[in-house]
Amino acid sequence: MKLSKNLKNLIKIALSVIILTILIYKTKIDFRHIFSSVKSPRFLLFSFFFPVIIVPFVSNNRLKAFLKVQGIQDRFFSLLRLTFISYFLGVLMPSANGADAIRMYLVEKRHSKSIGKGSAAVIIDRLIGLYILSIMSNIGAICSLRSGLPIGVFYLTLFTTTILTLLIVLIRVPILFRLVTNISIMRKKNKVVVYLNEVVNSLHYFPIKRVFLTSLSLITLMQMASFVFVFCLYNALGVDVPFYYHIVFCPLIFIVSAIPISIGGFGIRESGFVYFYKFAGVSGDISLIVSLLYYMITASFPIFMGMILYLIGERKGSIPQAKSVSQDI
Repeated sequence: MKLSKNLKNLIKIALSVIILTILIYKTKIDFRHIFSSVKSPRFLLFSFFFPVIIVPFVSNNRLKAFLKVQGIQDRFFSLLRLTFISYFLGVLMPSANGADAIRMYLVEKRHSKSIGKGSAAVIIDRLIGLYILSIMSNIGAICSLRSGLPIGVFYLTLFTTTILTLLIVLIRVPILFRLVTNISIMRKKNKVVVYLNEVVNSLHYFPIKRVFLTSLSLITLMQMASFVFVFCLYNALGVDVPFYYHIVFCPLIFIVSAIPISIGGFGIRESGFVYFYKFAGVSGDISLIVSLLYYMITASFPIFMGMILYLIGERKGSIPQAKSVSQDI
């Protein structure tokens, strides 16, 4: 089992390296000139504001709200600490959202009396986030069609939204819920199956309507911050891409990067930047540099903070036990 897991990780690392190598070769990028390519340093400095300030705090507030509607009260900074540590421990996890798996584990460990609810909160948070991203991409694509955006990209945004809609509907289907529950009940002595059963149960009964409007505003704010962040990176390199293109391309890139076939989304994310931004007339080498800068900036601060917090360790009594509040949901 362990050998198989290690082999899968090696394959994913190899795949990431191969994709990046092909991209670097095809775009003929010279890493010695990455920073010399920066034409407007003020945009580069301004871009740090989004991943360092906005994204971690907005994301953490979403998790706090999603836990609260399930009867779990927790402190903001306790969850923020957990979020940063998940970034650090999840740096080598598959896909660009590999930290979510670590965050699910840490939330479950912290709220051991509410099995499955913490994982459900993280999963629903991610699904709604991706769904809103896809809707924003649809809107951006419609606005971009008159500017020469290929109709195929518009169809791709519609297809993505359809798949995500089906996923959200699927976890709410009673027949599927009963089927999974009945199968897992037969093996309820297995801790893993019991956990999965509780996750399915929590997903099925999660009060999405009670958090959708709140999460809509928070997710929209965070995603718009990400679009502005990418906008700043391109402008830092002297390339002015119309903002509506970012609204189309960024969601598609982020969604594709979530597919767990490479470590940290490496290669997949870079391919997305190179492929989609060519429709805006941007050369592949510039898009590859933007993608690498995007990862360096978005990952460096939370990973560094997570490493510090992880190494320091949780002092006994420094974080009070989270409370569970019984309520009908």
